[in-house]
Amino acid sequence: MTVTPAPDGGNTGRTIRLRYDVLERRLAEMGVADDDTARGEALGVTRHTVMRWRHGHHGVGLAMAMRVASIIGVSLDQLLETGDAEAAA
Repeated sequence: MTVTPAPDGGNTGRTIRLRYDVLERRLAEMGVADDDTARGEALGVTRHTVMRWRHGHHGVGLAMAMRVASIIGVSLDQLLETGDAEAAA
């Protein structure tokens, strides 16, 4: 799992990077249109947030990661970057 400091640099917590390939695939399987606005609506976030996740510019907190995993029907382990190529298999 890749963990980076919070964007504000403070002690507010850590952010986690999502495996966007898993997120994108599951949303497509769920019939969500292939655009950031539709993906954001399905996940309860803005299209800008989806775009930041896609480009790797923004991570999520644990609560949001758990929420996204629940919405798309995958385990948290499947959704989080681990740095282990075998974890993607």
